[in-house]
Amino acid sequence: MRLTDWRQRLMGREGPVECARTRPFSWKSHNCAAFGGRCVAAVTGENPYATYDEACASEDDANAILTKMGCTDIEDATAKHFPQISPGEVQAGDLGIIERRGKKILVVCLGALCAAPGARGLMFHLRSELTAAFRVS
Repeated sequence: MRLTDWRQRLMGREGPVECARTRPFSWKSHNCAAFGGRCVAAVTGENPYATYDEACASEDDANAILTKMGCTDIEDATAKHFPQISPGEVQAGDLGIIERRGKKILVVCLGALCAAPGARGLMFHLRSELTAAFRVS
């Protein structure tokens, strides 16, 4: 269930979006699942991706965690926690998947844009780029 002040907790000055704006991607501490988990925690108070926090040092580590969870990729792992919706139904606070260079990336929807960690900080993507979406409630 979404917290009553979830928007402020997600996008406010102290929230995970603002704190990550200039933070570069890191497998160990700032990958798409870790960022997504911090955002979900801001919205609901719970982080379903906590196993990613400080657990990954590489893409191989991330894949090993997914395999241990019985998942094929981050989309599969997200579907274990959240109901899938049409990308056209996505709202701020929901999660989505985009594909880049053959890899699936978890993004957090902020409204018209979605965000995920990138080399120089958050990278923003249009909602129209989503290949899958999940309701965070």
